[in-house]
Amino acid sequence: MSAKTDKIRVGMIHCDLHAIYYATLIQKHNPYLLRKPEVCDTLEKVSNDVDLVFIADCNGDGSDHLKLATPSLKKGIPTFIDKPFADEVKDAIAIVRCAARRTVRRASM
Repeated sequence: MSAKTDKIRVGMIHCDLHAIYYATLIQKHNPYLLRKPEVCDTLEKVSNDVDLVFIADCNGDGSDHLKLATPSLKKGIPTFIDKPFADEVKDAIAIVRCAARRTVRRASM
């Protein structure tokens, strides 16, 4: 985003109840700054032309988070990964290394 009036572009993956909850929080900042939603059919597409990627956890164990986060991290897009960050230490390390190679911000709660 280059100016305060630019649209905020958020790519959301796994829109379960977690994603709906967080989308509501995002909207509270200024709904007029959110871009109209677009449904994407690939992980690569959801991370195109966005300011950040938000990964909500649908399966509950984080086993797919490495696969889901890799496309956006490789593109250098800040990525939020809902808890759990990963289901295995090796996947968590891979996510951190992928982000570090591109100095990408990543977060998890």
